[in-house]
Amino acid sequence: MLPNRLPIVSQWMATITLWIIVLILVMNALSWIVPGAHQVHGQSSSWTLTLQDSLVAALHLEISLLPAWQRTGAILITSAPLLALATGLWHLRALFQTYARQEYFSPRGARHLKRVGQFVALWVVLGFLCSPLLSAWLTMMRQAGDRLITIGLSSSDAVALLLAGSIAIVAKIHEEASAIKAENQQFI
Repeated sequence: MLPNRLPIVSQWMATITLWIIVLILVMNALSWIVPGAHQVHGQSSSWTLTLQDSLVAALHLEISLLPAWQRTGAILITSAPLLALATGLWHLRALFQTYARQEYFSPRGARHLKRVGQFVALWVVLGFLCSPLLSAWLTMMRQAGDRLITIGLSSSDAVALLLAGSIAIVAKIHEEASAIKAENQQFI
């Protein structure tokens, strides 16, 4: 990529990241308010960012039959991990904006990159913690013996944690590079 195009591409990526943030939060709420909104021709989409899809299928729930207060609680529970992810994406957006200003090795960029890794890890942890809470919330109106609390980690959680760790290492390298750059500028 040509050096003069990097700021333009970075600004585009910042804009795309903002739209992704909005999309994941809105789609999560819509999936509870309008069940099946994320389906195409009756088939569930192949991507999931929420706790809902796998859990609803496992619990054999009909979302449209849940009372509004229960769906509202489910929106709040499933939004907690997504807010952590959205915050991480917000820092990714800020990192792209830093690159758009041609600040490639800056302490600000290193901080944003570090925050991306931290919030991706928090997303996984909150997903793990909110899964049992969501299953208990969704099955609390069932008869005794039919209520469930689920817990589990998936391979995508492991990959996300690996990604978060990798981002943390790259952020540390970015931090060192910005320190070296600042030191070199003092000699000039």
